[in-house]
Amino acid sequence: MSSSAARHKLDVVWPGQILARHLTGLVIGALLGGCSSQVVSLSNDGFTITNIHVAAAGGNQPEHAYTAGVCKGFLLNEQQVRDFFVHANYVEDTAPENRYDILPCYSSGTATINSAPYEWVIRAGGIGEFTSEHYRFVKICGKNCCSKVQGIC
Repeated sequence: MSSSAARHKLDVVWPGQILARHLTGLVIGALLGGCSSQVVSLSNDGFTITNIHVAAAGGNQPEHAYTAGVCKGFLLNEQQVRDFFVHANYVEDTAPENRYDILPCYSSGTATINSAPYEWVIRAGGIGEFTSEHYRFVKICGKNCCSKVQGIC
């Protein structure tokens, strides 16, 4: 076999190889593109949070109507929720009677935590309740957390 024939034999690429190369590139590009638009934050206790949506800010409990004017100033944005989640301490709360709504001012919304959809309520004073279909936990923002997260405590 001549050297040019050997070179030609090595240069032959089967159609399946081309398709596999292009599909691999498309899959990698889609994964990178999908991940780049989503901010993932990891908390001190190992939870991840993404897709934060603030649905209501400056809310108050109806039975505490006298606080409506004060609570209008408790407006959390996505970054404050993310910072709270990252720095607050985790407390497993399996008793539904443990209600923290004595603190009347809150912001609420939804987020994805460890790939599961959750609803959240963060109250002025640094208490956050996170609830999914099967699980509930609380995060409490102590002195260290309050110094890192503005507007919560």
